[in-house]
Amino acid sequence: MKEVKSLLDSIDAAASKAELDKTGELKIKLQSGDEIILTSEDIEITMEQSEGFNCQKSGEVTIALSTTLTPDLIEEGFVREIISKVQTMRRDSNFEVMDKITLYAYGNDKLVDIMKRNEDEIKKIVLADNVEYNKTVDFAKEWNINGENIYLAVKVV
Repeated sequence: MKEVKSLLDSIDAAASKAELDKTGELKIKLQSGDEIILTSEDIEITMEQSEGFNCQKSGEVTIALSTTLTPDLIEEGFVREIISKVQTMRRDSNFEVMDKITLYAYGNDKLVDIMKRNEDEIKKIVLADNVEYNKTVDFAKEWNINGENIYLAVKVV
């Protein structure tokens, strides 16, 4: 039994499951040269989800998506949230859809650095002609973006 368990632990589980599903049996060759035939009644094959993945199965197809947040994904999340806050401020200020703006950002070096690295994308989406960093303005609003506080302001050009 120890040898059979060891062999089962070392073989390709997906291929073994496919063979078992197709033929109804799984053939295993022992070191002695003898062959053992196992059926689905003899073994139980289970699928476990690995940490960092989300797996879904539909019929014969299983899809595994990585849920690990990379630094690039985290930064993209900050950028999307910043854009969302700016768009909210545009709407709350009753700006026209095509109004060009100046965007102000200060009070959080981490988020300011992220904004600088992604400035072209942010400007394009929020229709900003200019972004002013670390310049305090009295009409700014404090926002919490993914646990980081920053002051943002918008003004029509």
